[in-house]
Amino acid sequence: MLFSPLDARNRPDPWIGLVVWCAAWAVMALLDGRISMPNLALVLVLGSAVAGVWLSLLPSLLMNVGSVALFSFFFVDPRLDLWPGLQEDLLLVITTLVVSALVTTLTARLRRAVANETLQTERVTQLRRLSEGFREDESLVSGVETLLQMLRESTGVPAYAALLDMNPAKSAKKRRSEYQFFGAPPRRIQKLLQQAIDSSHLEQQVTKEATDFGPLPVPIVSKTRVLGAVWVASDGYANLQSLGLQHLKALCDLLGAEFERAEAVRQATESLEKANSQALRNTLLTSISHDYRTPLATIISAASALGQQSSKYSPAKILTLAETIIAEAEHLNRMTTSTLQLVRLGDRGIELNLNWESLEELAGVAVSRLHRSFPSARIDLSFSPHLPLLYCDAILILQMLDNLLINSLKYSPENSRIVVDAHSVESELVLRVSDSGSGIPIEWREKVFDAFQRMQLPGQSADSGDRDQNRRGVGLGLAVCRAIALAHNARISIETSEMGGAQVSVAFPLVHPVSGELPALEELQ
Repeated sequence: MLFSPLDARNRPDPWIGLVVWCAAWAVMALLDGRISMPNLALVLVLGSAVAGVWLSLLPSLLMNVGSVALFSFFFVDPRLDLWPGLQEDLLLVITTLVVSALVTTLTARLRRAVANETLQTERVTQLRRLSEGFREDESLVSGVETLLQMLRESTGVPAYAALLDMNPAKSAKKRRSEYQFFGAPPRRIQKLLQQAIDSSHLEQQVTKEATDFGPLPVPIVSKTRVLGAVWVASDGYANLQSLGLQHLKALCDLLGAEFERAEAVRQATESLEKANSQALRNTLLTSISHDYRTPLATIISAASALGQQSSKYSPAKILTLAETIIAEAEHLNRMTTSTLQLVRLGDRGIELNLNWESLEELAGVAVSRLHRSFPSARIDLSFSPHLPLLYCDAILILQMLDNLLINSLKYSPENSRIVVDAHSVESELVLRVSDSGSGIPIEWREKVFDAFQRMQLPGQSADSGDRDQNRRGVGLGLAVCRAIALAHNARISIETSEMGGAQVSVAFPLVHPVSGELPALEELQ
């Protein structure tokens, strides 16, 4: 269907047309003498119309002329004479001839219109199939293979193709000397395809050679270069040139355009990844230089005072300076741990150390550790009885609980209550950490999970809280929590708690085993 305007199902079949004419003459012979001559002429017109469905225009018109002449000879008085005896009979014969010719012509045109419509539909389907197939794989090789398969299905003749080596690691000169052939073309076709790829004036240089054994190859061209060429066998170059060459060019142009689009998308994606990576590095360096400087300066100042003037200080003052050094060192340790943990979670090669753990016991350990740094913290544990075990990495879950509890302490009033509870719902184990702080606005409930994002409180900038000992940080705590949740195939979300503050929920799937695959760092941005 690619190079012929007629579908195989609509192609003229003279044998069927001859059978229809024979049937029409048999009917006229049976009805002769039983119906009037004008009615016999209608049978002739009907036979002409039906036979025209299977006969080409010229043979059909010739059959009409011959049939009308035989009708006049056998059925019009005087019989066995071509010339009718009466004028009205002559008018009937002429009218029958004209009507039969008109019906035959209209039938042929209708058949051709239906065939052309079918052909156009098939061509549009081929273009869509080629485009969709390429977008699924985005490989020029698979696109060429799909194109050759469609050409063979449509034409039933051999189809071959060649592509330049697209390996960007090789030099342009070396790539132009290496080809990848499809369909095992003969050597002479290989040579023709190579000439088509290497030539910027395809038709002027290869037409003479091509007509010796087949049609021209059609190049696959992007905006900037020739990617390859396609060759389809045909009965003759003129047939391909007049009937199917434009569609073949359209298929090749579409393949080149899709390749160009895929290359542009790939380059844009690479550029975006590089920009994001550079932005992440810049943000990390900025955060480290800004947020590490203050605690380091505090530690140096307190240590210098103890080293140089300890004899002048009272025991209470010395204790205060020592506690300051410890607090600042712990703050630095938390920031360093979060930073390293986020980098570790971005490595796809890391595997989880999964085991069956009691979430209640892990929460108890996390609360005990927190009380060492915040003795006055009020943390209530509320766990449903007969809670199922969780298949998880205990170290990572403890890290998540530490981050969630410290976050709640930072943004809650002093001596306020924090509740840690867990319960099972259908096929999930849900862990919740709730506080009575100022809460998190809806517009921030997704952004706070991004690395280096800190919520801006009303009337404050994101960094103004750095002057508050309890609210310093670089915005990595919740980003690490989300990374740990994703590593366990869990969902993490923020809502408003019953106490009016924030409630962070982590829903772990109760399946065995979880994937154990850590998300890439770019998935956290």
